[in-house]
Amino acid sequence: MKKIPIFTICILSVASAFYTPKALAVNPEIFARAELGQSAESNQLPGLELQAQQEYEAERFASSIELLQRLVVNYTAQGQKIGQARTLRNLGLVYSQTGERSKAEAAIADGFNQLKAIEKSTERTKILAQILEVKGQLELSGGESEQALETWKQAGDAYQEIADFTGVTRTQIDGAQAMQQLGLYHRAIETLTAVGATLQNQPDSVLKARGLQSLGECLRVVGDLERSQAVLQQSLIVAEKVRSTEASAATLISLGNLARVRQQPETALDFYQRALKTSTLPNTQIQALLNQLSLLTDQKQWSQAKILATQIQPLIAKMPPSRTAVYAKINLARNWLKIEQQNRGKREDRDQIPNTS
Repeated sequence: MKKIPIFTICILSVASAFYTPKALAVNPEIFARAELGQSAESNQLPGLELQAQQEYEAERFASSIELLQRLVVNYTAQGQKIGQARTLRNLGLVYSQTGERSKAEAAIADGFNQLKAIEKSTERTKILAQILEVKGQLELSGGESEQALETWKQAGDAYQEIADFTGVTRTQIDGAQAMQQLGLYHRAIETLTAVGATLQNQPDSVLKARGLQSLGECLRVVGDLERSQAVLQQSLIVAEKVRSTEASAATLISLGNLARVRQQPETALDFYQRALKTSTLPNTQIQALLNQLSLLTDQKQWSQAKILATQIQPLIAKMPPSRTAVYAKINLARNWLKIEQQNRGKREDRDQIPNTS
């Protein structure tokens, strides 16, 4: 195995022991597109937007970017400012997934500029809120948690203005993530509990499962393990009812993380393996495998850990460029470092055994 650079080791020293999927998963609900029957725009272009969304959800980001770039050109040629703004916003979203921050910020700025030339309307307000959602994501990923919280509040206010309560709820869940990064766990729990109460009377949905999962994760962090277990189980039930394999897989990973905190390694391993079998997305599958790997190293099952790390390495090498790929490489390197340190220790012990022949 190649030596790990010093700067990577510095990163590894503060890396978390396992993935929490809420910050990494692609969220299909926030991909904005026109209705297929919308008369103000060419019938063909909304169809291309749908294709771009499908590529995004399948984590084929390069293909999604190519389609969106074509759409920007087409909408510009037609003078469709609404279409331009929406597509630039989606382009910023996909660039945020690939880790191309400067391109994402430029696309979002261009989207805001397009809105300046559009008269106030329900549609304009909706796209403004959608652009703000992605801006908040970029700020959170860049460590600007306070600004992200404020941006998501602005997005929520815009959604509230047009009575888009799904959008309001989504921004509240996102805002709770920013609160957690700021260490405001109890405030995040209050927010997510209120969201849960609102969703309780709503039909089951992926958003409902996501809100419950976020609350369960937050409760785990503050040590309310019993309540975390109950909430995550409820999230899993909802995800399975709406037949969302990715929401189910994300919650199964969260349940595995909780089982680890509760010193239940066999239960944790079972949850991670179920997540691996449930998900159809490579990124989520790799998250489940990496959590299994870190569990094995924590349990000092070095031979099994080495076998699994060897299996994971080529899978990560095939990942398209993205923030998730960077996190995965760091996580794998962190565990390889543990394995190599253990092997080095064994060699040193053997070298110290006196030769009696």
